[in-house]
Amino acid sequence: AGLVVCLGAKKSAGRFVLPLWFVLSLAVIWIQGKFFLYHYLPLYLPCALLAGTAISRFATILSGRVLGTDAAKRRVRYVLLSVFLVLPFLFDMGTLPNHWRNALAAHPVSSGGPGMEQYRDGTDFSLAADLEMAGYLQENTSPDDTIFIWGYETLVYFLAEREPASRFISHQPLASRWQMEGWREELLTDLEQNRPIRILVLRNDAMPAVTGSTKDSAGLLGEFPELNNFISAHYYLDTEIEDFLVYSLLEAGMPGGPATGGGLDDQP
Repeated sequence: AGLVVCLGAKKSAGRFVLPLWFVLSLAVIWIQGKFFLYHYLPLYLPCALLAGTAISRFATILSGRVLGTDAAKRRVRYVLLSVFLVLPFLFDMGTLPNHWRNALAAHPVSSGGPGMEQYRDGTDFSLAADLEMAGYLQENTSPDDTIFIWGYETLVYFLAEREPASRFISHQPLASRWQMEGWREELLTDLEQNRPIRILVLRNDAMPAVTGSTKDSAGLLGEFPELNNFISAHYYLDTEIEDFLVYSLLEAGMPGGPATGGGLDDQP
């Protein structure tokens, strides 16, 4: 309806702005070609403005044809505005209280306060694990050290205040069917040059819609033998924190040399 109103406004010089915005937002979604739910977020604003344009036009027509006084027309507009403000609450009553609670609890939870267990997505994400992992890195590495995460827990970089050893901050571009030629070689070059002090490998985080595989990050590492061999040769399994396998860089005096270092091939 908003598209019809905009395109039908012959005297308006900007009548094509909102329709063009809407079409371009659709084009961006189509170009990405993955159609994840969050890819539709750019549509929200043009859709909201188009809906508002249609509602405004409807209110003008209704008040002009049915009501006579200006006061009555204003009342109609206020009623329509109230209805459309309330509708989202009616359709989202199940999740809206959670949004409020999450927003209000964000600060204490981010600092390790109570209620962290509610920040799980039902599968693999755990804010408590990310905070524990970040704390481990802050205690066992220096601010100048780099780390690398083979998995999708990029929040750890931020929480630990540690720089990534490569521009590839997650495994997804390197483990997906749509990966670009040369990306894996670039990652190996970065790791050779920067030698991250810790490499984190995730388990139980399979994302078939992204990678095209039902394997988790640890399983996908087996399909990247060059990286697997690099970790086995230069790192040893130091500890495990929930779904994180923590590999530390081999140094003099550390357990497990390259031949017996407890590499990934030794993991269940």
